[in-house]
Amino acid sequence: MMETSKIEFVRDGLSSVLGDAFVTKHAFSNYFGIDLNNVSFYGDENNLFLVKPYDGFSRLYLMANDELVIKQVLQSLPTNCCINIPSKKGIDLWLPLLQEGGYKRIATYQRYYYVGYRKGNTRNLNFAELRDLRLINEELHHFFSPLTGHLPNIDELKVMIESKQIVVNRDADGFVNGALCYQIKGKKAELPFWFDKTGDGLALLFNVFFLCHQSNVRQIVFWVNDVNTSTIAIHKMLGAQEDGLVDYIFNKQ
Repeated sequence: MMETSKIEFVRDGLSSVLGDAFVTKHAFSNYFGIDLNNVSFYGDENNLFLVKPYDGFSRLYLMANDELVIKQVLQSLPTNCCINIPSKKGIDLWLPLLQEGGYKRIATYQRYYYVGYRKGNTRNLNFAELRDLRLINEELHHFFSPLTGHLPNIDELKVMIESKQIVVNRDADGFVNGALCYQIKGKKAELPFWFDKTGDGLALLFNVFFLCHQSNVRQIVFWVNDVNTSTIAIHKMLGAQEDGLVDYIFNKQ
């Protein structure tokens, strides 16, 4: 039996340990491929736990089989450590472990997709510019929580702008008051974020529909928080469907 006091996260040797972990099938896993920069880990022959720090919080990723070890690791972690559990089968097996570890659910996201989406248009098509970087970053942190929203950092946001992956609405003075990010990868596009203060946010979506058609995108995928019922209603009205994958997000209290 392992004592909680012996659980120490380290940084050296992660690559080889991660490779070994993929060989084993795990009853509990939420690892889906992350940037391993600045990640610390704890592991044994049956379990691997990764912690990635962000600004003011961290995220836990795991591939594990031993419930006792999982409990001990969860209890050993500090507050404001988040864990995302994407699943199409529910999380009944996880709940006792999370509750004992002091974790509380803070959000539930559903994944949606468009196939055979509308043609869209170029009405008022306007791309974000580097001068908009700070303002868009501020608005993202106003509309979304970093704990649940997987927000891009300032460097990632800069790349998105330089790659013309963000369409925007502007006010009379030229300042951004709405933005929609789209990223095309082959025949698939993802929508990382969408916010608008003008009441004309739908125009951004039709801009993106047009741009996706120009690139022969077949499917558009995105996540929406369950509490954001108005956004869900808009997408469903335009033909979006749930694909059954749900992201359950917990935070250490």
